[in-house]
Amino acid sequence: MKKLLSILTLVLSVLCVPTVSFAEPRNSMLAANETEISSVPLPYDAEVEYLKGDGSSAIMTDIYWRLCDYYTEVDFTMPEVRETANKIILGSSSTTINYVMSRYRTNRDLFGVNSTMSLNLPLLQGTRYIGSAWFEDGLYQFSLGGAIATYSSTSYGGSQPLGVFTTAGYSGGCFTGYIHAVRIYSDKTKTVLLADIVPVRIGEEGFMYDRIGGGLYGNIGTGSFLIGPDKEN
Repeated sequence: MKKLLSILTLVLSVLCVPTVSFAEPRNSMLAANETEISSVPLPYDAEVEYLKGDGSSAIMTDIYWRLCDYYTEVDFTMPEVRETANKIILGSSSTTINYVMSRYRTNRDLFGVNSTMSLNLPLLQGTRYIGSAWFEDGLYQFSLGGAIATYSSTSYGGSQPLGVFTTAGYSGGCFTGYIHAVRIYSDKTKTVLLADIVPVRIGEEGFMYDRIGGGLYGNIGTGSFLIGPDKEN
């Protein structure tokens, strides 16, 4: 039986087949009906407009994610000062195509995973974007402001915990821009929202909170986050 399970896991890691399910919320308290949910106290003081990284601050969730399994959106603002190297915005691996980054180039930064994409998606400093990433027709697809870039690869990798401002195993610096939200959908139709991750604070400390699963995620880095103003209800 153990040998059979090992073979099945290997097959799933080679094919782009979802290896995890978001069907059951990770926090059973939030699996109740809407009336019960509204009575559950939230585990933070306030939702905020953004968290801004300092290059050494990062969030690691317990959400197992592969770019090819889902349709992912990230609401982010580029830092006012240009990076001097590639920076991971979010991801679960740096050795396979399971991340989204701000790629540093001498003349501009690019959104995606590779500088040789068929269509480059340039990023401007201090500008807010909603970037999307998914897998379709055998291609990794990246969208920014209506423009779409594609990248061909059969490197799917295994599902690992999703990092925000960073990714598992990444040796480079973390994203120093602003992240306003991360949303993970079951597919491109966006009919099923699986995770809705937003910045929050407890006192003067920044966290990310998943409105769907109820997970609260703190800073695993050595730096600190700049916390945006409280959101108005």
